[in-house]
Amino acid sequence: MKGKFQVFVRTLTGASIIVTVTSSDLVRSLKEKIQHQVGIPFCLQRLIFEGSQLEEAQAIGQRGLTKDSTVHLVLSLRGG
Repeated sequence: MKGKFQVFVRTLTGASIIVTVTSSDLVRSLKEKIQHQVGIPFCLQRLIFEGSQLEEAQAIGQRGLTKDSTVHLVLSLRGG
């Protein structure tokens, strides 16, 4: 089993939260953990890492996130 590590999520207010993940966790799982901590529904979250949006079906390790990586949380706006 792969070890757990922490990543930082920078929220809209500039605050950081710490989320514990494994490299095999899917981005969707990370979004669900963020929802649990800050109350923003995962379906409204967009996560940005190194200038690119993380896709829900990708594994965290596949995108290069490692211990103490910082991910930026923005809201997905729905147009009308």
